[in-house]
Amino acid sequence: MKTKLFYLLMCLFAITATNAQTISLIGSGVGGWGVNNDTDLTSTDGGVTYSASAVTFSPSLDNAVLKCEVKFRQDHAWDINWGSASFPSGTGTQNGANIVVVPGTYDVSFNITTGAYSFAGGAPIPVVKLFGTATDPSTGIQMNTADGVVYTLGTTTLLGGNAQFDVDATVVGATAFPSGTATGVADDFIPVTAGKYSSITYNNDSGAYTFVIAPIFPKVAIVGSAVPGGWPGSSEDQNQMKTTDGITYTFEKLFVIPGAIVFRQDNTWSPKWDGGTFPTGPDGSGDIIVPAETPAGTYNVTLNTTSGLYTFTKITYSLVGGGAGGWPNDPQTDTYQLTSVDGINYTLAGVVLTADGVKFRLNNAWAGGDWGGTGFPSGTKTSDNIPAVAGTYNLTVNVLTGAYDFGTALAVKNFSAGSFKAYPNPTQNSWTISGGTNKITSVHVYDMLGRSVYTKATSSNDVSVNASNLSKGTYFAKVSTENGTSTVKLVKE
Repeated sequence: MKTKLFYLLMCLFAITATNAQTISLIGSGVGGWGVNNDTDLTSTDGGVTYSASAVTFSPSLDNAVLKCEVKFRQDHAWDINWGSASFPSGTGTQNGANIVVVPGTYDVSFNITTGAYSFAGGAPIPVVKLFGTATDPSTGIQMNTADGVVYTLGTTTLLGGNAQFDVDATVVGATAFPSGTATGVADDFIPVTAGKYSSITYNNDSGAYTFVIAPIFPKVAIVGSAVPGGWPGSSEDQNQMKTTDGITYTFEKLFVIPGAIVFRQDNTWSPKWDGGTFPTGPDGSGDIIVPAETPAGTYNVTLNTTSGLYTFTKITYSLVGGGAGGWPNDPQTDTYQLTSVDGINYTLAGVVLTADGVKFRLNNAWAGGDWGGTGFPSGTKTSDNIPAVAGTYNLTVNVLTGAYDFGTALAVKNFSAGSFKAYPNPTQNSWTISGGTNKITSVHVYDMLGRSVYTKATSSNDVSVNASNLSKGTYFAKVSTENGTSTVKLVKE
């Protein structure tokens, strides 16, 4: 009886374990790549085939570009995920490419055993563009939609000229402005007044449209010796902030060095906002001082012109992926943080990679944005995972262009990690690195941010590395010998 009960419990456990995972869709096609954007699928066969009916896929902004891309993943995490370049059916693989979906409503099926998936049924959502001499006539502006009926554009600057709507290559015209009902006559043109518009809407069922002019707010800029452009001269201030209400102003990706900062309005000194403290503070007397010991960095900035409160939030870039320790969940501080001296070119020394995919991501979160590439050790920005080759590298990346270069692997075949040892490891005071029969010529120790924290030139088979002044944590030592260079991981307790 006990034996039968045992097997019964084991079977129940197995069934429970099989059904424990959650399979979902996530991506710009279903609302975004953020933490709460998963669209869960269900299974009726014990956790093998998962499906969802009538899922609407529509483009959304992904790094300022309209995209309709998705992937399958397990348990709302990136540890197990599937993707492929094929649509409407294909076979997903771990860390595969994003599935580029034609906008529409589909029944989705996915098999977690084989990776096979399909998107079936449902007419594609029409693609609507605003085009004409008021826009870029060669491309127009693609509008956003969540249901295939109401299409919108956010803040948009238009030229003085004419405009029409393009619905799947069919021209829809009208003659009224700023609102009216499209007639569908191709020879009718909307006479647009030049300016900035806070919203533009078009209803594909009724033809109703509206152009809403954006209110004009005072200009506010960031000036000073700590920011690009310095103290203002006769030209317009360089770091102009954005606002939607004339109260809260923002600036993204501002490079800041030690020095002084002031906010000012309309290129004049009255009114202005300062306060003396960095990175946050209220309006007050004196410039905002970035201390000399503050490392140069890139920040997102917010100012409330009513209260005078301001915040500088530092931007981080990191390297993640199966080849760099794993795919992190949100929120999580990534292990491999890059550093910069100009806010554009970022570096990471002594990064240890395994043979798997890696990517760069912004602000330790998938919602912040990420990119990879198809080439290794160098390449340019794409949405693919970079196919890393095992080794230890010194990485550089330009966050404006997306160009990256891991350089040449530091280790050579004549001198591998197995050729030396470090002991005691972990340590509280010092490590001894032994090269065996190899004479060590230098040791460079880097922290997890790629910063050099210890350097020693020598000519010995055994080298003592003083760790007494180092904080607790993980370090990497680049060890150079007569036969080559390699890297050893060190831990300070």
